[in-house]
Amino acid sequence: RITKVELFHRVLNHTSCISPGIHIKRDQHEFWDRHCRFDNELSLCIIKLPENARIGNPIYNRDAVIVNTELQAAIISLHRGAIRNLRFSEHNSCGEEVKRQQAHHSQERVMNSAQEIAHILRIAGAYSTTFMNPILIFSVYLAAFAFIEDFLDTQKEQSQDTALMFLSALVTINVRNVVARSLAKQVAKDELYWY
Repeated sequence: RITKVELFHRVLNHTSCISPGIHIKRDQHEFWDRHCRFDNELSLCIIKLPENARIGNPIYNRDAVIVNTELQAAIISLHRGAIRNLRFSEHNSCGEEVKRQQAHHSQERVMNSAQEIAHILRIAGAYSTTFMNPILIFSVYLAAFAFIEDFLDTQKEQSQDTALMFLSALVTINVRNVVARSLAKQVAKDELYWY
């Protein structure tokens, strides 16, 4: 688990400087090389998970929930960073079609990982003490935000329903957890900031 958390931390550092209003001036070649390395590392981590660390329905395994949720959240963070980089970079020399394809690919990766977290949450249950872990609460926040963005872009009812499930989980958890309370509030602030 420590290796997965460390990888998640490196991904967050890689994407943390990208936000609206900040034009990215760093070397794009370096950014995309690192992005590909992280994406490959995350995919390999998922593929190489031992059998007891895989999510099996309906068998509940707390460690599997933690590891899989963290890996999926890292993928969401990595690919949301890629989408923001494409949107805000001053030095992105690739053509519009390449940018569109990369953004589409990254959006698919974000949504696939958000769906996985939704599946895990349904297995574990929102009331599970497993989701008192701050990193897992942050993962729920990332997945909720992905579904909110998807709903705003596509008006898909399923995305709205899943976003509401995540928000309900954050509200349920926030009764006993200050991190969840803070992230539930942050979802609302982020929507105003990004749109």
